[in-house]
Order: sequence, then structure tokens, then C-alpha cells
Amino acid sequence: AGISLINALQVTVEHSVDDTMSLVAAHLQAKLDSGYTLSVAMTDFPRIFSPVAIALIRLGESNGQVIEQLAQL
Repeated sequence: AGISLINALQVTVEHSVDDTMSLVAAHLQAKLDSGYTLSVAMTDFPRIFSPVAIALIRLGESNGQVIEQLAQL
């Protein structure tokens, strides 16, 4: 299948040349590790993730198609 979302965020933290992206990925990873859903974690960054993007991820969480929804972004 591939790597988990948490692992993908860790790779982003470790290898991103964009400091903002690294900080956002680290925050999302920490929230996921704490049991929050991705859509809830994304709401902490309203300037980065639009309400539409968050709604798409929430839809993916509800129907088991988060990866497909991520591809739509």
C-alpha cells in the first residue's frame, strides 16, 4: 500500500527545506499521535488549509478514503 500518514509527516519534517512546512507537518504529526483526526488537526492552520480542504479530508475520514481525498487537494 504505502507508508502511513504519520510516517509521511515525519519524512516531511526531516527532509523539507521549507521551515513552515516542517513546522506544520510536525504539529499535524503530534496531533495525530495524540488521537486527533487529520481534519481536526488541520483546523489549527486556517491560513494554510481552507475550509473546503478540511471538509474533503473529513469526508475521506468518514468513508475510509483519506488518501483519495488528499489527492483531490
